[in-house]
Amino acid sequence: MILPRGIRNRILLAALLPAVTIAAVLGSYFAHTRIEDLNAALRDRGQAVAEQLAAAAEYGVFIRYRQLLNGLAEAALKDPDVIRIRIYDSNRTLLAEAQRTPPPEDDSQLLLFRADIHASDISIGDFGAEEDAGQNLQTKPIGQVEISLSNAATEARQLQALLTSLLITLSVILASILFALKISRSVAQPIVDLTRVVEALGTGDLRARAEARSTGELGTLEQGINAMAAELENVHAELQEQVEQATADLRETLEAVEIQNVELDLARKRALQASRDKTEFLASMSHEIRTPMNGLLGFVDLLLRTPLNEEQRDYTTTIRKSATNLLVIVNDILDLSKIESGKLSLEVAPFDLREALEDSVDLMAPVAHQKGLELVLLIYGDVPLQLYGDSNRIRQVLLNLVGNAIKFTSSGSVVVRVMLEDDADCPSDHTSLRISITDTGIGMTDEQQSRLFQAFSQADASLTRRFGGTGLGLFISRRLIEQMGGSIGVESQPAEGSTFWFTLKCPLQAEGELPDDEIRAPRRARILLFDTHPLARLAVRHPLEAWGLEVIEIEDKVRLQEAAARVADGRLDIDLILIGLSSQTSDDPQIAELLALFKPDGRPLLLLINSVERERLKKVVELGADACLPKPPRRESLRSTLWQLLGWAEPGSGGFVERRRTPRPEMPDLRGAHILLADDNEINRRLITLQLKSLGVQVDSAVDGTEALRLANHRRYDLILLDVHMPGMNGDEICRRLREGDGPNRRTPIIALTANIFSGDNERLRGSGIDEVLIKPVSEYRLWEVIRRWTHRHAGPPPEKAGRHQEVIATLREGLRRELPEQRLALVQAYQKRDWDLLQAEAHKLRGSAAYCQLALLEKAAASLEETSHAGNPAAVEAAFHLAMQAIDELLEEARSQEPGARS
Repeated sequence: MILPRGIRNRILLAALLPAVTIAAVLGSYFAHTRIEDLNAALRDRGQAVAEQLAAAAEYGVFIRYRQLLNGLAEAALKDPDVIRIRIYDSNRTLLAEAQRTPPPEDDSQLLLFRADIHASDISIGDFGAEEDAGQNLQTKPIGQVEISLSNAATEARQLQALLTSLLITLSVILASILFALKISRSVAQPIVDLTRVVEALGTGDLRARAEARSTGELGTLEQGINAMAAELENVHAELQEQVEQATADLRETLEAVEIQNVELDLARKRALQASRDKTEFLASMSHEIRTPMNGLLGFVDLLLRTPLNEEQRDYTTTIRKSATNLLVIVNDILDLSKIESGKLSLEVAPFDLREALEDSVDLMAPVAHQKGLELVLLIYGDVPLQLYGDSNRIRQVLLNLVGNAIKFTSSGSVVVRVMLEDDADCPSDHTSLRISITDTGIGMTDEQQSRLFQAFSQADASLTRRFGGTGLGLFISRRLIEQMGGSIGVESQPAEGSTFWFTLKCPLQAEGELPDDEIRAPRRARILLFDTHPLARLAVRHPLEAWGLEVIEIEDKVRLQEAAARVADGRLDIDLILIGLSSQTSDDPQIAELLALFKPDGRPLLLLINSVERERLKKVVELGADACLPKPPRRESLRSTLWQLLGWAEPGSGGFVERRRTPRPEMPDLRGAHILLADDNEINRRLITLQLKSLGVQVDSAVDGTEALRLANHRRYDLILLDVHMPGMNGDEICRRLREGDGPNRRTPIIALTANIFSGDNERLRGSGIDEVLIKPVSEYRLWEVIRRWTHRHAGPPPEKAGRHQEVIATLREGLRRELPEQRLALVQAYQKRDWDLLQAEAHKLRGSAAYCQLALLEKAAASLEETSHAGNPAAVEAAFHLAMQAIDELLEEARSQEPGARS
């Protein structure tokens, strides 16, 4: 337990805690006792009324005089708590009944009391006393009375008793608080005054005195403090008289202050260095976090390119999906800091919309299946699929919204719809899309919806504790959608589900086409489609009809049995049966029952079930199905399976390969363009030259800044590519001179190339006249896009295809190995001279070469050496230098081992 600070707070606690505890206990006890007494009184009164009425009804029951009994029952209703009276004879025959009008709606709120009606001891008979009959009347009841009492009045009195007890308890607590405040003020105030006097004395006000107004120990303390203050004042006066001693003391004090200033300056430098180290650490954290994940994804991609059987490929694809999802989660955390600092950037690249949607739905399907939900992806036929945009960010938003829908839905379905949005402001080469996620979950009130899309905010704190979540997902999604030029919102009603939606404006690819135009069936086959969920059935019907197949839909099991009978006797001609099952109808006996309807006929039968487990899919096939796919099926998986079951050849390939492609952009037609490339790294120049020549570009290259400036002053270029760090003259200095001069390239677009941007470098480069900055290594598509945009060229067929990528990389690595001894010597000389600027420049050069040659270890070592050299920390530079030397020596040793005649 943490005690409150301050003497006043402690006195308050000591005074209040017992009083509040006693008041609460006594109030609870009295309230409980009163409530129990009221309940007992109600039970006793109800039983007493029943027994009195039983005695009064003896004669009426005995002679079965219903009018008398009804009068007794009506008279009993005068009691306001009596709701209903029933009088029965010994055979439980109802003789009389009376109840209030209108009758109570809920009998469970009434208290029922019964009393037996006994005959009196007087024997009645025409032929004298009959002892046996009299004894029988005494022992066996002749009827029974039932009385139903309402406890509403009792509950009202109980509530009044509870409120009275609560009021008394609160009054006692309030009185205790007032008393405790008064006690604490009377005890603590003198101590507070003494504390202020001591603080004043400590600050040098020796005239401060405590007011002597207390008695006992506090009065003694006040007198002692005043005496101490007087003594200090006398001592101070004596010190003033000793001038020489005071001067000497002052000189010593100044010397001590000077020493402290030196120590503070050293401490400030250490703090600044620690701040730089922290900044560098935080800057490298995202790289360090992403590096193992990117490595995992890269090796999985390499594994997918190797020969794998179907099961291995499925497992590997699942690993890649999970790794991608984990990377997205890590990126969400880093995205928040980027959003708050305004540094979140989007990538514009070609992508396939269906692939992005299907990948996202595939990731969330196991979670939906586990909860027994129907997950449906519905893409309307007029939606274009080949687009430009940031597909990873779109996946991020979609995964968040679909995940939330599944999380807050316990039964029913989650439907993802993609349709065109009516937007008059959308350019002709763009498309406006609306993607909505509809669930049948718990829904939200208007007040809960108002708290959505805010950082660290949830619609309902109780739901957060139940379902989990940090409140960042929707906030990041909103910022991403807004940055992509779209909007996001929600429509919801409590207990009726929710619909989250967002809109996007994406540029169209020139080669984009509608999905219905991709593939047509070799002939018009008839498909019998059964699924009880209408939207799931619609999502399957769309692609079937787009491929030119005739679809016969069946929505219930009764009609399915009728269709099976028609197929069996030849009245219905079909080529394939496609059955979609929900989680409630996918157990083995029901599957076997469905298969038994059609399997004897011999037609191919394809089942869609809510499971992605391979063993489950195999089990369905073992039960008799020809094929089984998870719901919702990927479009190409469904098409390939249908083609296989119908015996049709795959178009353009001998077998099905699941689509995992990213559309390659069409290269721009840059024939005739003239570009100046300036880079002091031979490998960088060679790679970019190869990439540009494949586009028909004429390239002039310069090895340093002086040569680049000379070429730019004598020839007109369409574009200039400048490395930022070059010997002799940097890229920003070259750009500044070109912009200030009157040469032919004064207004030519200039693109800067660099392997790293330190804080403020981007703004500095743009201020010198550079139009855009590219971070090495520059992807081939990024280079195409920048040149096309700044030279105002259009896409078109290239004059010739570039060489194989691996051959180019091998050539670049060979050139780097030839240059490594010279670069190693330059690094050693710069390190021995402690010339950190030169060491940084050489490390930057090596980093760029390693990046283009895809030598990750060397690139990382060179980057670390460049960053530590920039910071100027000798210990960190030494460690980074040795790592770089180790990486270089390993590459040189590898090169020597591959030479002819080398020992194996």
